[in-house]
Amino acid sequence: IKLDPVFVKKGDTLLLNLLNLSQENVTLKVYDSEGRLVFSEKIEGEVVVEKAFNFEKAYEDEYTVIVADASGTYKEKVNVR
Repeated sequence: IKLDPVFVKKGDTLLLNLLNLSQENVTLKVYDSEGRLVFSEKIEGEVVVEKAFNFEKAYEDEYTVIVADASGTYKEKVNVR
């Protein structure tokens, strides 16, 4: 079973929920519009991956949140104004 992550935007927060039945490693990364890595986390052995990305104090920019697991790579854009 392959399930894509669910992204929900609430104000300045992006919520991520991923069902990781294979319990493979999941990598979370956030890049700014210049391609600079501003956040990185590796999650190992979790069935449910939940993460809240708070952009409340972030600089105005467009950020790309990337989630990579054994099934693929998924992207979500966040505009901070």
